[in-house]
Amino acid sequence: MMGAEVLAAYANPEFDAVRVRDAAAVYLIQVGSGEDFLGPDPDLLLALREIFLERSRNARALVAVTRTNVVDISTKPISELLNGQFRTEEGVRRQLEVIEGSLALDILRHGDKRIEEPRAVSAGFIRQVADAIDNLPQSAAALIWESLAAQGVEPSDVRADATVGEVLEYGLFLQQMRISTQDSGIPFRDLKRSVSMDRVPSWIISSELRRHGPPLKERKGSELNDTHLACLAAYADLTLVDKRTLEGFRRARWKVPGLNLICGGVDRASNYHDVSALVGP
Repeated sequence: MMGAEVLAAYANPEFDAVRVRDAAAVYLIQVGSGEDFLGPDPDLLLALREIFLERSRNARALVAVTRTNVVDISTKPISELLNGQFRTEEGVRRQLEVIEGSLALDILRHGDKRIEEPRAVSAGFIRQVADAIDNLPQSAAALIWESLAAQGVEPSDVRADATVGEVLEYGLFLQQMRISTQDSGIPFRDLKRSVSMDRVPSWIISSELRRHGPPLKERKGSELNDTHLACLAAYADLTLVDKRTLEGFRRARWKVPGLNLICGGVDRASNYHDVSALVGP
């Protein structure tokens, strides 16, 4: 979805998000037979069951780690980090131990209840961070620019007064744009120069749902897929979502009126019997 939108925005630099959506819809919406809709042989899906289960476990761990606020520096000016100093190696390791324990406790309290070993999820994440300690550059600024470069962010992209959260948000956008268009044959630098975040409908929807969604007592792995599926609201007359996502839309529409221009109706069905009434004439 995002790939089609980015390519539509690139081909039509004068288009806003609404016109980008309309242009991308031509490539995203296909009509077929009922047999096409049913998909492959059920035996094939059963053969893929273990792969689906593994992806589900990974999604739980990803949401548990990436949506935590155990260490939240999103409002800190990026300039403070660039001008900062490294801790000693031993100091870093001690700090990581503290973060690991805090993250494990947060996952236990607020992560997906199907995560069997919160400590293992926390330890795995911190281990990846710790493995990088032996190869740190000479300064904090060099480390930051090196990390941001991996996302496609260059120094010229960063305002002097930008916050850490704003820079990382832009980096995430660039990462997703690179992945979704990697087979397009168009140089990434050209896409980056032409396509901005405010012209890509699926990015607008997903980012605003993350920003304005209700606080959650439990961060479920399904939240990842729910957010992706919610992006269909740009292309459907009516999108049925879960209770949590519906509340996120309500809050986001109130905070960002422009969201109404690119989204169709969004609702929730208490059970399958209610669906026909919602989508009927």
